[in-house]
Amino acid sequence: MYARELEVGRKEKRLAKKEEALNQREEVVIELQAKLSAFNEILEEQRVQQIVAMESLQKLQRELDGKARDSALAEEKLKAKGESLDRRETDLARREKDLAFKEEMLERREKLLAEHELEAEEKERTLEERVRRFQAAQAVQVAPSPRRWRR
Repeated sequence: MYARELEVGRKEKRLAKKEEALNQREEVVIELQAKLSAFNEILEEQRVQQIVAMESLQKLQRELDGKARDSALAEEKLKAKGESLDRRETDLARREKDLAFKEEMLERREKLLAEHELEAEEKERTLEERVRRFQAAQAVQVAPSPRRWRR
């Protein structure tokens, strides 16, 4: 009778240990899922920021195009009125400044887009690596240990 009680006690301890190990695994899985969600949120925020930046650049581009059209209309009006050559040179200088500004904005836009693309690719690689690690960790945790089967 006493031996049987000891055996039952041992089995209960083993079951408690197994249950504790499973609880720990569940906690790790939950933690990894939370981290994955956080990374997904970060990537989404960055994607939104990139979209906002692109929209801002497009708005600036439209404004620059509008200014270029305005400049062209002003030049036509001056020609129609027969303004002096000095005045035309001033207008041309303004157009050159506008075009230089437009060129600078386009260069900035290209630079920002390239930076955002690099950041997004880096975040994507990092996230993919973390997902691979998570899946590998999950696979290791789920795989039965050969030692357990010997008992």
